[in-house]
Amino acid sequence: MSEQAPAIWPSPNERDRTLRMVAQLLDRHLTDMQSGGVAPTLSPVALRTRLALLDFDRPMSLETAVEQTLGLIGAANTNMMHPGYLGLFNPSVTFAGVVADQITATLNPQLAVWAHAPAAVEIEAHTIAFVAKMVGWHGHDALGHFTSGGAEANYTAVLAALTRNVADFSERGARAFDQQPRLYVSRDSHLAWFKIAHQAGIGRNAVCLVGTDGSGRMDTHALAAAIVEDRKNGLVPVFVGATAGTTNAGMNAGRSLPRMTCGSMSMPPGVARPSSANTCARISTE
Repeated sequence: MSEQAPAIWPSPNERDRTLRMVAQLLDRHLTDMQSGGVAPTLSPVALRTRLALLDFDRPMSLETAVEQTLGLIGAANTNMMHPGYLGLFNPSVTFAGVVADQITATLNPQLAVWAHAPAAVEIEAHTIAFVAKMVGWHGHDALGHFTSGGAEANYTAVLAALTRNVADFSERGARAFDQQPRLYVSRDSHLAWFKIAHQAGIGRNAVCLVGTDGSGRMDTHALAAAIVEDRKNGLVPVFVGATAGTTNAGMNAGRSLPRMTCGSMSMPPGVARPSSANTCARISTE
């Protein structure tokens, strides 16, 4: 390993001491958290006041930075490992995930090019193939990639649906469509869909919010009526967000939604069936 400044890569003894300190502080935080509350306790004003005291012109030791960071996050973070955390559907933490993050942060695999990180790329592909097989997809029926969260996964699904509907979308973008594409999502779903439509270049008007049946599930009759009405008006249905557990309330569109939408509704020649997607992948309905 090439010589680096101690501030960037300390000696083995210093690294070991710092990592032990971090582990001890985290363990203490997890223990103290059990008797505290779930929600952040630091007000926005207090948080910004404390941050304002940190001056980048005055360097601090890594140990001090660790203590300051844990102090801030400990007081201004939703504690998802708290036994009383029953709110948003964000996952808790697993120790294996902590270890994996440390490995990734240390080795820093760069997955943009296979030759740079063959093992990491193949681990990703192997894991995705396993998950796909669990839901009944095999071989080339399913491709995918790890994402930073649900919004990126949904964005990937929308891009796949737009490209499947009009192959030229990959080259010409929204101009490849003669009319406005339409995305159908539940009113109770995560409304990042509007940002996704904006990012995809098809505009926020592309999103059609479909009502629910009173139990949080998308109303399939309302969905069918919306698709029929849009087709009458010359719009192009391309995507249905078949929610498999919403962030805010765990609402589930139901297993029959993709089948109802894409199996029982006839599509005119040259118009692909709307693609259904959950928060992790686009579902093939062919």
